[in-house]
Amino acid sequence: MENQNIPIGDNEEVESFPLRVFISSFMITERPADSFEAIWNLETKLMERANDLVATFRGICRMIMEHPNEPIATLDWLQWRPLMVQLNTFLTAFTEWKRPDELKLSKRIQNTLTAVYVSESKLTPSVLNYAEIMREFAKRKESLTRKLKHVAPPDVFRNMQDAFRAKGYHVEDFDSPVVDQDSLTDTKLPVMLPGKMSKEQLAHELLLDPSYQFSVDDCGYMDDKSLQSVRDTFREVFWISLIDDLKIQPPCYTRVIKVIEKIRGGLLDMIPTQSATLRERIDTGLIRQLLQQNGIDWVSCVNLLDGMVGFVLEATNDTQRKEEVTRFWDSLKQQLVSAQEEHYPEQFCRGLEQVLAMMNNLRIDNANLRLRSVTSVIGQYGIEFMQSKLRKIYSKSADSLDRTKAWFNEYLRRTAESGKSVGGLSKEECHSLHHTMILDLVFAPIPVTQASCPETLAFDWKRLQDFHGEAQYHAVVSAMLGMAHIRLAPMGSSSGPLLDHMKTVACDLAIRDIGSDQLIESYLTKVDDTLTLKEAEILSSLTPPGQPDMPHKDVLRLLVAPPDCITNLCAKGIQSAWRLLSRESGPQQGNLINDVTRHIYPRIKKNTDKLRKVISINRQVHSERYEAMMREFASQA
Repeated sequence: MENQNIPIGDNEEVESFPLRVFISSFMITERPADSFEAIWNLETKLMERANDLVATFRGICRMIMEHPNEPIATLDWLQWRPLMVQLNTFLTAFTEWKRPDELKLSKRIQNTLTAVYVSESKLTPSVLNYAEIMREFAKRKESLTRKLKHVAPPDVFRNMQDAFRAKGYHVEDFDSPVVDQDSLTDTKLPVMLPGKMSKEQLAHELLLDPSYQFSVDDCGYMDDKSLQSVRDTFREVFWISLIDDLKIQPPCYTRVIKVIEKIRGGLLDMIPTQSATLRERIDTGLIRQLLQQNGIDWVSCVNLLDGMVGFVLEATNDTQRKEEVTRFWDSLKQQLVSAQEEHYPEQFCRGLEQVLAMMNNLRIDNANLRLRSVTSVIGQYGIEFMQSKLRKIYSKSADSLDRTKAWFNEYLRRTAESGKSVGGLSKEECHSLHHTMILDLVFAPIPVTQASCPETLAFDWKRLQDFHGEAQYHAVVSAMLGMAHIRLAPMGSSSGPLLDHMKTVACDLAIRDIGSDQLIESYLTKVDDTLTLKEAEILSSLTPPGQPDMPHKDVLRLLVAPPDCITNLCAKGIQSAWRLLSRESGPQQGNLINDVTRHIYPRIKKNTDKLRKVISINRQVHSERYEAMMREFASQA
């Protein structure tokens, strides 16, 4: 146009810009659904500008193609003057869309990175697939860090890195500028955590405990506190990220709409007779339109949540649960109604989170009802079901039972070296050998791990760890209570309340998440925290001369401290009690109540009853496998 002396207007002057921004107009025109997370007002405006620009540019290309032999400068460009204005308007619309979109993306990446670093710090080496999870976390940290460096202002990136370092996390800068453009919007949780319960695992749980139920925290997952902590971290970060979506200008409602759709979908599953009413009352299409028109006020938001709670109550059959939900929601609703405008995002997400939790609780109740309906079937056919499923699993790989074979052969070798014929073992001797093998895992110096556990005990490796911890605790606390009983004996019956309290705490203390080096301290703390006035007076009377102000916890420590010889004696006594009580034909209750076991006998009995069930189920499910290993060993011998 300049060559043809055609003046260019101010709105036709185009500053330099990245060519890929211009190319993006074609992507937006041809694949809008792939270009945006969702299409709201800014996206609609940008699409319109992109359509105009692309249409004009394609017209220019056709003109050039229709005159292949003419110099481009001689063509009639006047009819295509709108291209310059359209390019400017497209660039303006692109900037208006990009600024909040990058802010949204930056916030999401920061939140997800926080979840990854926090979760990584909570994992322990004993967790399922630890090495694999840590590799995945490392890969995602690198990917998210590169993305954040690409989209966030430099000071935001530096501040976040410094904050991570201040908390003691190992942080790398990942200076390489390589960034996968197509994955910039991918801020999903970094891994699908292991531990999801299989049908075989669920059948195993029901065989061990017919009253087994899913819980709110670990529904469908194996009970692992470390993995549960990771899931809780990502759940918490998700809601923080959702609040951030609502705080940016203009707000991003995409994921809020998805949560509402998830709640509606769950309600449709539970009360299908109300499907028409549900779709009308929770119409996400209408909600989207009203949001685009700024036609929803705070009262409407609270009413939407209130309506969803009403459907939850309608789907709840348990009267007590219904009353609890009603009381909780009435209290929360009052807080929502009185919320200040600046707190609307936090309050709405809080209400939405609670509604989702109510629906999930209802789903778990329904799942547990279904479990009760299959319990009798599992009790009757569970062993055959497990054998059939595991037969298929083990047949897929020749080395699928290597650890089991090595474990089994070691005990068969010892049996043969003792002079017994492996092929000539009686049924009772086979059962006794199997029992000894599993008890040795429980009392091994180091607890079994997923990687070291025999494959045939894969569903129970976490239980074996718990039994190992319990046995250690029993040995320690029985020695402590024994010494307390001896040292309190001169006081006669007046010391009874204190000793009874110490026994009660010893039998009730939850130790699963307590390290072996913290057992004594945790026990003493629990006793100290729950002392009655009378028990505290007894301890005060036991303070050493010249130290009247000694804390009760320190007095307790002196009272229960056992010499090593007593600790070792109790450890042997506890192990003997466990081995005898966990046998199928073990002694009846009372036969093993002695100076070592009497103070915590109920706890010992409770654990050995569980262990006996584990051993019995394992033997029944894998009897064919174990017998085949014995025949193979005998033939080789």
